[in-house]
Amino acid sequence: MNYKFTRNTIILGLLAVGVGLWGGNPSSINAAPNTSSGSESGNISGEFEATGFDNPTYISNLIIDNNFGMGMLSPLDNSTITFSVTDIDAGALDDVSIEVRFFFGNDYSSNVELVSIDGDGDGIEDEFQYEGDATLDAAYDAHNTTTKDGDAFVLENKVTTTSSDYFQVVYAPLLTSSDVTWSLGLNGYSELSDYTRDFSIGFQISKVAKFTYTNEWTLGVRVLNSDKSSILAEYFSTSYDMDWYGEIVTPETTVFFNGVGGSVDVGSEYEDNTATILDVVFISNGSFDQLIGTDVTWQSDKLLPGGGGNYTATAAISASDILTMSQTFHLVVSDVSEATGFSGLTTVGNYDYANTIVSSNNGTTEEGSQLDYYLYLKTSENFQNANYYGQIYLGIQNSLFPI
Repeated sequence: MNYKFTRNTIILGLLAVGVGLWGGNPSSINAAPNTSSGSESGNISGEFEATGFDNPTYISNLIIDNNFGMGMLSPLDNSTITFSVTDIDAGALDDVSIEVRFFFGNDYSSNVELVSIDGDGDGIEDEFQYEGDATLDAAYDAHNTTTKDGDAFVLENKVTTTSSDYFQVVYAPLLTSSDVTWSLGLNGYSELSDYTRDFSIGFQISKVAKFTYTNEWTLGVRVLNSDKSSILAEYFSTSYDMDWYGEIVTPETTVFFNGVGGSVDVGSEYEDNTATILDVVFISNGSFDQLIGTDVTWQSDKLLPGGGGNYTATAAISASDILTMSQTFHLVVSDVSEATGFSGLTTVGNYDYANTIVSSNNGTTEEGSQLDYYLYLKTSENFQNANYYGQIYLGIQNSLFPI
């Protein structure tokens, strides 16, 4: 059968569809399906828990800030170490061991264990060495031929910790001695966030912390797990110099030639006129010179004829002066008792030009090096009878960079 669609039929069909779209009943109209309709779906939540990944621990902002800024440090200076530790695992920083090391050494691997030992067998752990690498330890020893007293200061957090008074000293030379000048001050941390702590450690540097001007002091921090079986993070920075330090202690206040009440016979020889300065202590963190000098002019208790002052005596700068100049004396010194060959001994020079007794001594321990000095005196032939008095000066200076 043939169907014939007229224009009117098509128009009616479109109108019918239009009515259905705008609120009519499309089911009662014989029309094509509506292909513009959307589709519906349901949402189901998914979830799983990841475990076993340990977020890394980070150390940052590690510096020493002191009275002289950063880089150059000074013995007996009150300094502050600051650093930050970050670990985003919840509670991770509550269950770690933190070790802070400040030590003398250059380009040494942080993986080599630094340990304290009883170096002289007296039952006190008074030396610091690199254990586990004989080559490095030998190189370290080459820097420290006499002592290691000031070589290191090591801290770690206490077993029971609070945010203040967090650290304790686990190594400092001669730790049982009251003379040790390494000391721990105020220390602790603040919570920067739930996973970052800022640490601050106040401390005093030992007076014999090794002198260096080539960045040989290292500062390092290690974060370990609670039983210290593995290192979680570490950072070591070798970038610090240490200023030279020297100290001298002279227990004697007055020395008398030929003893209290003794006298010097004019024209007598050096060995006939002696005085001793005992128990002089030198303390230094580096190579040093021992110096001695005296006043150019010594006063007397005897008036000049006609007034106008008292007799004086002049300290000669050479033995030949007493042969040609009146009222002159020559003073020499030795660090060896009963010295001979007095012409070869060190002249006690004028104060402004103090002479060196012994040069290039090695650095000392905290207790210092104790020495005795023996003075010998000879006067010119023309020398007035009187009591003479003047100052004798003992000094110490950096032998690498003398004044």
